[in-house]
Amino acid sequence: MKLGNLLQDLRHKDSLTQEQVADKIGITQPYLGRLEISRSILNRTYILRRIADLFEVDYDHIKQLSEKDELEYNKSQLEKKYGAVGYMSIPPGATKRHRIPILNEIPAGIPNDIGDYEFPPGIAEDYVDNYLRGFTITDPSTYALRVAGDCMEPELKKGDIVLLSKTKQWESGDIVAVSWDDGSKKELQRIIKQDNHIILKSENRKYDPIVLNEHDGPEIVGVYVMSIRMPRR
Repeated sequence: MKLGNLLQDLRHKDSLTQEQVADKIGITQPYLGRLEISRSILNRTYILRRIADLFEVDYDHIKQLSEKDELEYNKSQLEKKYGAVGYMSIPPGATKRHRIPILNEIPAGIPNDIGDYEFPPGIAEDYVDNYLRGFTITDPSTYALRVAGDCMEPELKKGDIVLLSKTKQWESGDIVAVSWDDGSKKELQRIIKQDNHIILKSENRKYDPIVLNEHDGPEIVGVYVMSIRMPRR
């Protein structure tokens, strides 16, 4: 069963309209309508908790349905872009399936704090699965960020989830999460090494490149691995 199917069943059981449910859980009626026909996904923890409270159902069950829907959606997006990639079973001897934490919503283009790298349980309320066929993520330092700005458009759009490795060595031309000015500025940028300088370049042409001296250069706190385009709401 999908989360949308359950929502529709619970709503009908309590004789509630879409407008009433949407208002109570804090989303729009059109969004709820898309959820009920499996045309969208819902992964915001605080809204999932509101659903569980409203209908007096088990939150863990709601969360499991949400995670399943998100995995299926990510699979379909990857298949559209790369062909029949699908989700894979864990191969013999491989690392266990685990979820990669989405640490926070760092804007691409507006300085913001990236956060911790230790990944203790509960550090994030949203996660992405590490086992995607063709994109199996085994690096334990991998973390995810959600794009909030337009600095990296059209390569990365608002709402995209970007997976980055803390240990991968960067090369000129890579997209990186970068920190400079003693950590006061942190952005997603394309990094280019040129002579004795480091150039941080936005994909969006309305932003000027940032030129830094190599010796006073930035700290690379994550190197781009892949991105997942999320549904627009």
